[in-house]
Amino acid sequence: MLDEGEPIPEPIEDENFSDHLHLRMPKSLHRHLAQAAKLEGVS
Repeated sequence: MLDEGEPIPEPIEDENFSDHLHLRMPKSLHRHLAQAAKLEGVS
């Protein structure tokens, strides 16, 4: 943004955002990510 001379937008005020993000992904990617998370001890 700065390199192209575009202004940096102001942060969005605290709105009613949920803490969920819904994504579609292949089962193989989901499996890989779940295994990686387990190895790293995160969910």
